[in-house]
Amino acid sequence: MISFSMRKWMVLVVLLILPADADWRNTVNKAGEQMILSEKMTKEFCLIAAGKNVEANKQLLLATIDTFQNILNAMLDGDESQGIVECNTPDVLGALNDIVAAWTPYKAVLLENLNTIRRADGSTDMEVLQEVSQRALPVHDASALLLSRLMIQANAALKYMPSVIEDLLFRQRTIIQRLAKGLLLLSQGVDVLKNADEFGDTIILFETSLRGILRGVPFAGLPVMTQLCPMIQMAQVTRFYQDVRPLLSATLSADGEKAIQAAALMVVDESVTLMEILFNAMMDAARLIMENENNCRPWESMTGNDWFRFMEALVRERLLIQRITQEVMQVAVQVNAKAAQVEIIVHKAQADENFRNMIEGNWIKGIPPAGTQRMLKHLQDSWIVWQSMDMEVTEVVQLDEVSEVLIARVFRSSRDILFEMDSGVAHGLEMVTALGIPG
Repeated sequence: MISFSMRKWMVLVVLLILPADADWRNTVNKAGEQMILSEKMTKEFCLIAAGKNVEANKQLLLATIDTFQNILNAMLDGDESQGIVECNTPDVLGALNDIVAAWTPYKAVLLENLNTIRRADGSTDMEVLQEVSQRALPVHDASALLLSRLMIQANAALKYMPSVIEDLLFRQRTIIQRLAKGLLLLSQGVDVLKNADEFGDTIILFETSLRGILRGVPFAGLPVMTQLCPMIQMAQVTRFYQDVRPLLSATLSADGEKAIQAAALMVVDESVTLMEILFNAMMDAARLIMENENNCRPWESMTGNDWFRFMEALVRERLLIQRITQEVMQVAVQVNAKAAQVEIIVHKAQADENFRNMIEGNWIKGIPPAGTQRMLKHLQDSWIVWQSMDMEVTEVVQLDEVSEVLIARVFRSSRDILFEMDSGVAHGLEMVTALGIPG
């Protein structure tokens, strides 16, 4: 029988030989990179098939294949030089075997057809392109499974605790590559109706995930973003997505296989270029979020017009909160109650949108995101209270009779929001004065 003291020493030895935190983090990061690369390869092959920068994309594809293979080899055997942990638990080994089984034929079809997918007459070998499209999915799914299982294993080892936001950031970058790939497949007429459905689902997934990153889902372990620099960079992601979104929508709005393909052909070149910019912006945002970097100074590059548009939105929000509060009182005392309820619904939607415009920025409307950490905090604190007030005001609209307790709750929320708004206005005026921006 092993004594208690001996068991303690055994535990200590095990802890000492466990991989370091950095190794676990790097291993998880490499698994996430695999997931992104699985989509990137198909995109690059599709670009070759479409005759877009053929030689350059051949070199990119070969490099991506090599990178994927090198990471896979390191995952299978461990590689200290790359800081990759050899993890041989049954779950992880099962996922790695799934990748190998899917990757081997996928890699073969890419390499065998790299130089022949585009025929001499300029046409495309559609059978091969369809096979590439079909074989890519199992590689992605197996890579996603490996990422999930490594995150669980890293957590179980008590050396590195991967977060929900980390997983989401990997998937968001993968989705951008998938969007570009999907549009290229549509433009070349590959399984048009099936790929159009998947393309639409991918857009919804990207937008839902983007909102989650920006706004947080605390009950699901996704924190509210509070650091200025990651928020500023995510505002850039939103800005670039706003640029490409109408082009993607134009493809989805077409009806029928030929119309969808024609619509995709019209926008594919510009869209793929814009999505590369979007991907790079998302990469920068992921780095800032994961490294918790917050040493930017965005206020220094804000123009007088930027400050004017932001302050205008801030004052507008203050007036909207006041109007909603007044309309709630109208409902409570039954003065034009029905009309006031309609106005509440309209103004509530405007207030919600305006809040997000100030926090995240809205380049289409010319509203920059909050330019200082202090301003962001005033807005985030206001947003938290607004979410409660929003629910309270919704009750006012829905109930036939409004209680004094509910009215008191609305007024308390309104007071707290207005306090933060006033503090934000004062801070904005201080910044404008300090930066020497003329009034």
